[in-house]
Amino acid sequence: MIKIKPLLLLFAVALAGAPAAHADDGQFLGSLSRDGIAIAPDQAIPIAHETCDADSLPRAAIGMAPPNFLAHQKINNELSQLGINGPPVGQFKRDAVLAYCPQLGDASGHVG
Repeated sequence: MIKIKPLLLLFAVALAGAPAAHADDGQFLGSLSRDGIAIAPDQAIPIAHETCDADSLPRAAIGMAPPNFLAHQKINNELSQLGINGPPVGQFKRDAVLAYCPQLGDASGHVG
């Protein structure tokens, strides 16, 4: 029994460190595929969650750029580094909002 305990502990640690897949991941990745946006899931999903976080930030600030704007600039730069530029950036963000935080978009999927 003593030999099993270290193995169980190792298994538990491995499970705790494994990223959880969400039902919305499939919806989001499917939308990207239909829209012709090629990006690895392990890169796309975190950026999609950043999009929801950014859309929850204040859109106004006194004497500085609004936090929402700055967060979206960061996302735009991340996507640009992955070769996603122009209109696909907006589509990526719409797909992210519709999959992960639909309460932040309007009925047409408008973001921001």
